[in-house]
This record gives sequence, structure tokens and C-alpha cells, in this order.
Amino acid sequence: MTVPTWPSELPRPLRSGYGKTQQDNRRRRAAEHGVPRYARRYSGVPALLQLKLVLDPEQQGILDRFFRADLVTGTLPFWMPDPRLDGMPLLDTDGTPLLYEDDTPILGERVMLCLWGEDPPLEGPVRGTSIDYSFTVYDLP
Repeated sequence: MTVPTWPSELPRPLRSGYGKTQQDNRRRRAAEHGVPRYARRYSGVPALLQLKLVLDPEQQGILDRFFRADLVTGTLPFWMPDPRLDGMPLLDTDGTPLLYEDDTPILGERVMLCLWGEDPPLEGPVRGTSIDYSFTVYDLP
């Protein structure tokens, strides 16, 4: 079985709609007195990413087909470019972009193995012929 890949025809998620939350990996241990103690539950913990896209009618169809057909309504894992790091220039320690010999910037590459979040994509508001889509994905360890 091949793992589906996020459609390249879709735009990058908006920076204003981005959010990331690490899941709590702690198990609370009972203590009779004082500060509670915690122990680690798992070795790998997924992160929950909140994403937002603005799509035209053609891109809406691409996302709908990907979610319904390729991911079987969000039940299968998929590969997705990291919306925060993939395609961004790599920087040295003082913040200067790293360059190739021809002075083009070296861009980072990172893909994530994802699983769709709790809910299907939320549509709205409408912007002329475009519409916002908000959704969550789990970045699996």
C-alpha cells in the first residue's frame, strides 16, 4: 500500500492560521503531599497542527477528492510538506541565509507523516470565488 501525498496543486497554509500543540505525554502519579509527580507515557508523541487554506473552486475539488477518496474520509495517513519549515531558507548562526555557489538560497526540506485530525475540513467564510478551509492534522512521530 502506498501512502498518499498532499496534493502539490494546493497552496501553502496561511501563516495567520497556523498553530501547533504537543500532546501531553505525561502520566500523573499520585502523591500524598506536595507537588504531583509525572512519568512519561510513550516514547513518541504526535503534535496537533491547526492549518488554514484559502482555495479557489478548482482547489476545493482537489482537497475534497484528496480527503474523501485518497484518504478514505480522513482515515489514512499521508505525507505532507511541513507548512512552517519546508521551502524556507536555511540560516546560519547570525541569521544570514545560506547560499549555493550561484547565490541562490538553500531551502529546507521536511515532510511529515500525518493523520487527519478529529473533524473534516471546516469551510468558510467565503471570499468572492474563494473560500477558507480550516482543519487539523497530527504530525506523527
